[in-house]
Amino acid sequence: MNISELIAMGEKAARESYVPSQGGYYTGEKYQDWLALAIRFTETQFPGDKDTLRFRDIAVRANGFGDNKFRPLISILRAFEQNPPVPPKVDIMPIIAKICNNFNRFDVNIKRRYGGRPTLTINDEYDVQD
Repeated sequence: MNISELIAMGEKAARESYVPSQGGYYTGEKYQDWLALAIRFTETQFPGDKDTLRFRDIAVRANGFGDNKFRPLISILRAFEQNPPVPPKVDIMPIIAKICNNFNRFDVNIKRRYGGRPTLTINDEYDVQD
């Protein structure tokens, strides 16, 4: 499932779950199922994003309420659809430096195998690749 399908599913669930009396509200099993699915989707696809947290906060209290709860949920999903969050960039250089700085320790430790088992001897770059 993608976010466009989730939005369409939510709009369909809302249409089918709308109760026009008392100012209109959405309720029912289909609507509640969509809310649960949408929470799970946003938390899986956009973990830790502030809009994901806001989505959850609204969705857990949306069943039995009107457009003042449903419309913000759809708006958050549309924002994710139009402009997905970008994962933070990781500076790879400290990781590479740590690997290089600790390579000698790896070479020493790989030569000390339990029970005198044969080991890999590092003589050139092809041994390092292996």
